[in-house]
Amino acid sequence: MGEIRDIYNLAMVDMDEFNAITDSAWSGIMQLEFHQLGSKNMGHFLTTTFGSSGRAKRSMVCNCAPKVGDCPPGPPGPPGDAGEDGEDG
Repeated sequence: MGEIRDIYNLAMVDMDEFNAITDSAWSGIMQLEFHQLGSKNMGHFLTTTFGSSGRAKRSMVCNCAPKVGDCPPGPPGPPGDAGEDGEDG
């Protein structure tokens, strides 16, 4: 049981290091964009790039459903297999 805990603890340390690296990279990217675009255009950049004026937050709910568009219906598909017979009445 102690070995599993040790592996878990090492994984958490690695995850903390990874998060620190990605946070630093994100800050660097935002600073670079800010200096290139200037403060007036930064909000527009964030909104058009991420759909908001900041880093996108993870949702606790999966939003995996296909997006519904205003597409016309396609042609009908082939008929399906015949179903099972119903119960006798």
